[in-house]
Amino acid sequence: STLARLGVEHGAKGLLNTDWGDNGHYQPIGQCWYGYIYGAEQAWTGGATPDETFDACFGRLFFGAGGEAIVQAMRALGRLNTLPGMPRGNGSHSVFALLDEPLVGTLTDQIPRATLEEIVQVCARVEQTLRAALAATRDRLSVEEMIYSTRMMDYMARKVMASQDIAADVQELAQGGDDAAAVLTRDVARLDALDSELVELDEVFREQW
Repeated sequence: STLARLGVEHGAKGLLNTDWGDNGHYQPIGQCWYGYIYGAEQAWTGGATPDETFDACFGRLFFGAGGEAIVQAMRALGRLNTLPGMPRGNGSHSVFALLDEPLVGTLTDQIPRATLEEIVQVCARVEQTLRAALAATRDRLSVEEMIYSTRMMDYMARKVMASQDIAADVQELAQGGDDAAAVLTRDVARLDALDSELVELDEVFREQW
């Protein structure tokens, strides 16, 4: 909205609204409609539409019944990328941490535990909200795509927490603590479980794309 207002002040004749996919366009189209229509609205009004007004109208008109709750869920997910340890230059660690190698990746130590725990908690609430909205929404596919993205955000956080725990276990074993065989067996089982879960999430990704 700020750019639209500045454009009007300086005599701009239009507004170009783009959707970039640097390093791979990971988000399904269902998560992009908000940005497309928000840009169109602000261009039309010269940046005069408050976010609260837009959210209420967009939710109701685009999703139908339960739309405002869907938009609130979208906002909650977006806020997670602003938590400590998540922002990065022109992007977010939400994708990069998802692709990071779990044992020797560079992001394990960069995202605070409190951030990861909050992501898991918020994702659980958001997924519940989105699933409750499925029956009445007029755009079921977009909501299903947002559920998938919520699951991947949750998965990312749990994967990084597992990496942090395994790194701590290895450090403790190096100092002579605990039974190495039992600890490593537990850690391997944890990675195997995450690997199995990712296979199912990968199938959902393929179906939605």
